Amino acid sequence: MTKNSRGMKSGVLAGGLIFSLLVLWLWQGYRHERTMHEQMLIVRGEGVLSALEAGIRSHRRLERWFQSNISAVMEETAKARGILGVAILTEEGIPLATGGVVPNDLPMDQLPRWVDGGLLVGYQAPLTSSIADGAHPMAGGWGRESMPPPESELPEGEVWFVSIVDGSEFQMAVSQDRKRFVFWALIGLGAISL
Repeated sequence: MTKNSRGMKSGVLAGGLIFSLLVLWLWQGYRHERTMHEQMLIVRGEGVLSALEAGIRSHRRLERWFQSNISAVMEETAKARGILGVAILTEEGIPLATGGVVPNDLPMDQLPRWVDGGLLVGYQAPLTSSIADGAHPMAGGWGRESMPPPESELPEGEVWFVSIVDGSEFQMAVSQDRKRFVFWALIGLGAISL
């Protein structure tokens, strides 16, 4: 074996190693960017859900309010920027209220997860009324103390608050990141092969 062939092999190996390290570095950057874009969607979805939950809880007499106003609140919430739909579901996945575009049979295991057109984000929380017991009639409590508690139409236990966040911006950003990855990998390959 001549010196030239050994030097050429060493150069090819060094170039291959450098290119491999470059591709690994670019891939890690791509994965990091993708995770950051997805985290932004999750934060957006959870923020809308937190506002929705707080708005619902701000009404002391949740029973009466829930039935008469929830549809309008859900539709308006679904109009938030980047939100396709919102829903309140029982633990079994039965819709109590929805707004926007919400597909049937949402997969509630392992949230967040991708569904048609967007990222499904959600969490469980109790949905209970906060009607006070009140005082006896002579103390200004209108006799609520002596009345039986109102029957609840709300489910026992926890409910799912879910939102479907529009994934189109995410897909565009990931596509740009992918193109950038390929571009720099090709530039690196070209530079090493010179």
